[in-house]
Amino acid sequence: MARQASYVPCETFSMDYFDIAPVRFVYDREIPVSAETLFAIFRDADAWPKWAGGIRRVEWTSAEPFGVGTTRIVDLSGGLSVDELFIAWEEGRRMAFCLRGSTRPVWRAFGEDYQLTPLDDDRCRLRWIVAYEPRGWFATIHPLMGPVMKKSLGRFADELVRFAPRWSR
Repeated sequence: MARQASYVPCETFSMDYFDIAPVRFVYDREIPVSAETLFAIFRDADAWPKWAGGIRRVEWTSAEPFGVGTTRIVDLSGGLSVDELFIAWEEGRRMAFCLRGSTRPVWRAFGEDYQLTPLDDDRCRLRWIVAYEPRGWFATIHPLMGPVMKKSLGRFADELVRFAPRWSR
């Protein structure tokens, strides 16, 4: 059962937002596992905190099978929690979400798009797009914090490259 928290609403959006968002970070990495294995890692709630250092806990709040409309709650460092809505889901190929809300007024809109391209049986290409519009105090400090956030997320992508071959179900 989902935990109850008070969320500041975020603007939900469709997939075209990833092309027009005011802030976009794009990370391309070759991952030494198949696209199917990488997608399984993304489905594994326990795997996220092991490679994405800012994530403390992931809880799927929708029943399987997952797809467009699936929801989850993610607890991040510093006590921040976000409520996610999946707006794209192609098993083994793509998943994308936007925030429905967060426990702090950090973003007006925020989402991530994970695109997987098979390269061969043991490798795939990940294109990870993070797109958002900061709000309030975060918008004020974003000129300083945006580059820090971009670098931190890049380190998470690099850690995923190292983590993926060691993951087991």
